[in-house]
Amino acid sequence: MISTTNPPIDLDLVDKVYDHIPPHTWSIVKEQLIDALVNTMPPHIIEKITGDPLNDDGAIEILDQYYSSEETNKELISDAFRILGEENTAYLLDALHLDLVKDPSTEEISNE
Repeated sequence: MISTTNPPIDLDLVDKVYDHIPPHTWSIVKEQLIDALVNTMPPHIIEKITGDPLNDDGAIEILDQYYSSEETNKELISDAFRILGEENTAYLLDALHLDLVKDPSTEEISNE
């Protein structure tokens, strides 16, 4: 969806990152990456998306809708690499400590 003039990204790295994200943490990943993407967008890009250069919340809402399906998860990682950079995306994801987020589906089973 989002294109820039950055150099090509490492698609093997996109796959590796995607494969290491626990399935139950995607809502956290999406929220954080979308916020980071919008925070780096210059006003003219936000205006292209929302019609208003100052409508960060609208841009977040539109990107939330765009990336809402599971089929766009890998695309979100790819877009984050392209816009935020591979290293910044990796640092952001690492800072989330996704491996420590409990899976609610296994929590219910262990509480019964």
